[in-house]
Amino acid sequence: MDHLRDIVQGLTKDESKDFKRFLGRLRKRGKRMDVALFDILKEEEEYTPASIISRLYKPANPNAYHTLRKRLTGNLADFILWRHRENDLSQEGAVLSYVSLARHLFERQLPVPAWKYLVRAETEALAYENHSLLNGIYNLMIEKADMIEQANLDELITKHGRNKILADEDERAGIANSIVRKKLAEYRRHGREVDFDKVISGTLREYKLHTAVMGRPRLLYNLLSISRTGILAKKDFHSFEPFVISRYEDIEKHKGFEEKDMPYKAGMLYMISHTLYRTRKFKQSRQYLEELQKTISGKKGELYNQYYPRYAQLQAALSVFEGDLSAAISTLKSLLKNKNLRLSHQDRLNALVSIGIYQFHGKKFRLAHDTLLEIYHTDKWCEKIMGREWVMKKGMMEVLLYYEMDHPDMVESRIRSVERKYRDLFDLPVYAPARTFLQLIRQVLQDPDAVRTEAFAQKVEASFDWKPSEQEDIQAIGFYAWLKSKMLGKDYQEVLMELMI
Repeated sequence: MDHLRDIVQGLTKDESKDFKRFLGRLRKRGKRMDVALFDILKEEEEYTPASIISRLYKPANPNAYHTLRKRLTGNLADFILWRHRENDLSQEGAVLSYVSLARHLFERQLPVPAWKYLVRAETEALAYENHSLLNGIYNLMIEKADMIEQANLDELITKHGRNKILADEDERAGIANSIVRKKLAEYRRHGREVDFDKVISGTLREYKLHTAVMGRPRLLYNLLSISRTGILAKKDFHSFEPFVISRYEDIEKHKGFEEKDMPYKAGMLYMISHTLYRTRKFKQSRQYLEELQKTISGKKGELYNQYYPRYAQLQAALSVFEGDLSAAISTLKSLLKNKNLRLSHQDRLNALVSIGIYQFHGKKFRLAHDTLLEIYHTDKWCEKIMGREWVMKKGMMEVLLYYEMDHPDMVESRIRSVERKYRDLFDLPVYAPARTFLQLIRQVLQDPDAVRTEAFAQKVEASFDWKPSEQEDIQAIGFYAWLKSKMLGKDYQEVLMELMI
């Protein structure tokens, strides 16, 4: 595995351009070998070291190549640090820079400007609740207080003491996060139902954090994010819904969200809105989504860049079940064209697939196929970015698309490919219905007349372990709706709406 290539491949198109501009600050003359290596590693095809060396050097020079790799790695590290300093919500890079500059100035016997940078570092760290960094800042302030006439040592010691309590809470919260993550993983591994309130509330009491999370939304948000990871794996949105809503409302009643808490408020609002969408409570989902829009409206930087794409994709999904396919597609196309956003690979891929799905809903099969072709990357590359489940579902969508486009050979070929690549996933209970679905499609392909028979309807009924209607996963319903539309001889979108609403 080439870790340097993984870093390069992980950069978006805009980030790659920014990186080359970042290198340009060095103003070296002649051919930039680090840029040449970067461009090779950015290519879709993965080359051997020998072939890369032969492209870069005539004659081949392995030693120069390894030196070049080290230089490019260092440049990438500097670039990523610079971007984090520009965009990272925690501002940790900026705070550390201020502290380093203050130390430098103190060493040069320039205490007044040094103190100004320490105060700036304190302000930044306070704004983003970085109590670990604040601990070091206050220690340095106390150490140098005798050099600054206006420094109030008693006040600094009091601040240091208060901050140590919060830093200790952060440490205990980190331990609590790890315990919750481990417990949820054990539940998933053994296929047991999760009582989120019991798991999280018990852990919070054990580590004396129950009151702290009400006054510090960041701590609660981190716990909810961990819990949601388990939800996404098990599709158990039904049990997560009341838990995440009640915790959000607890904070609103207790003290609300301050300006510094906006990233965590936005995150919780998105979790709630998405959960309500997945439990098919579309009207309530829309209400929380509108609150998310208000929260990020007018914001700049990483907060807007992180949540606007999620807002737009969920807005489009809700438009589908409000009967407006054209609005859903238009929303996502506008998202892809938005020059004010740095779309991640994940956001772009999700938007393209969603557009393809909505075009499929509208019977624009050729257009949907062309949209999926805009994903120029291989399935292997997409797996690295999106995960295996995402690529598996994309493959299943392509099966349906080829069926509707009347390409039976491609349908069978794609079914075999999905079954071969994801055999291990299909052995897990949560993915077993997907394998059953593919087997039923194969039967429909081999005997199209059978799909309208009572015998086939009974087979479908017996093939799945049905949940109560309100608990059935929305994505699973989407696939089942296609099968049922063939059984009833009705329009897919019409059947889907009947099952969803």
